Amino acid sequence: MTKTTAALARSTKRPVRRFFTGARGANLVEYMILVGAVALVSLGAAKLFQGKVKEQMDKEGNAVTQIPTQ
Repeated sequence: MTKTTAALARSTKRPVRRFFTGARGANLVEYMILVGAVALVSLGAAKLFQGKVKEQMDKEGNAVTQIPTQ
């Protein structure tokens, strides 16, 4: 490893370490976990109610097509 590469590695290591150990990095990680949890719950709910939603959409679509036009 050259001196320049070693210096670059040291200079980028500190901010990265500080980001993940500081309060700001901890907040970001917490928000990422929260967003992931919300996404999983949303996907689960979509899978759970998929049949009911499709059934209701088909019902409403059929009702709209039966409206007479002038």
